[in-house]
Amino acid sequence: MRPRVAAAMAGAANFQGDGLAQLNWRQERVVEMVEMYHTSSLYHDDVIDAASTRRGHPSASSLWSPRHAVLGGDFVLASAYSLLSQIDRQEVSESMSQTLADLVAGELLQMAGGLDSSEEGVQLYTHKCYLKTGTLFAHSCRSVALLSTSPHLAEKAETYGREIGIAFQVTFLSILHFLI
Repeated sequence: MRPRVAAAMAGAANFQGDGLAQLNWRQERVVEMVEMYHTSSLYHDDVIDAASTRRGHPSASSLWSPRHAVLGGDFVLASAYSLLSQIDRQEVSESMSQTLADLVAGELLQMAGGLDSSEEGVQLYTHKCYLKTGTLFAHSCRSVALLSTSPHLAEKAETYGREIGIAFQVTFLSILHFLI
């Protein structure tokens, strides 16, 4: 889902009114990176949560070991950073780096617990959804817009990605809660 939204945003930001807009190679790297960030976070999450399965399949930590899963997640993350270095654009590096800081902050917030149905609890839950998922959508959309023929759309692209990401996380968690 994350790479598709980023690719769609890249196409929209590149659109010049004369047919389908192609992604440039830098935008393609961002699309690849966002899924690599996500995969890395799943490897790490499964270790933190001691999860034996992920979506009905054995988790990386149960197939290998928790230490191997952490190193596997680190390897995927290092590979993503290699792609980021190829892009060589400061504002994209800052945006995509913020994604990682947000993912860690979201995991720490989740570990702290304490969410309830109060207004403050709902706001905290929405913020956690942004940190755990929305940031991936927001910063990848911002980055592909920065690398487009319409870089002035970057803030709007980020806002769009943020809202889609939060909605995706809330919907996904609601479905998961219903199934459990």
